[in-house]
Amino acid sequence: MRDNEARVVGDRLWAVFCDALKDAGDQVLLHTTPADAINRAAGCRYLPRLPPEQA
Repeated sequence: MRDNEARVVGDRLWAVFCDALKDAGDQVLLHTTPADAINRAAGCRYLPRLPPEQA
């Protein structure tokens, strides 16, 4: 099985995705990030689209 297949089939994939999403979400909530509702919402909508290595 190739590495990518093993990652998809493995039972840890969901946990890895959620951890990466949480870490990326922390960037949206930084005090240096614009805190208005539109920018925060746009940042949160963008997060699930990031590849895991960028999140």
